[in-house]
Amino acid sequence: MFSRSLRYRNKTVKLPDGSMHAFLTAEEKGIDVRIAIDIIRLAHRGKYDVALLFSQDQDLSELCAEIRTIAKEQARRIKIDRATFDKCLDPRDYRPKASRP
Repeated sequence: MFSRSLRYRNKTVKLPDGSMHAFLTAEEKGIDVRIAIDIIRLAHRGKYDVALLFSQDQDLSELCAEIRTIAKEQARRIKIDRATFDKCLDPRDYRPKASRP
């Protein structure tokens, strides 16, 4: 198990009424790197048959390319059918109601 300390930063957002609101927010740093290292290490060792990673972090797209390379080297295939993919989608719209189209 690894842990990373949170960094606290001031963030300012514009509210729907046009006013500005400042608040302190916590951000994790280095977690995506730790996840990528674990996935690659375990893939090289053949420690899993299936791995699902759900993230909106574009940094992890490079991880996907590396996993494809590892799978090819190990004569393994990567495939998910459309029905399984569709079941993984979260239909909830998490945006505040005021900013929805």
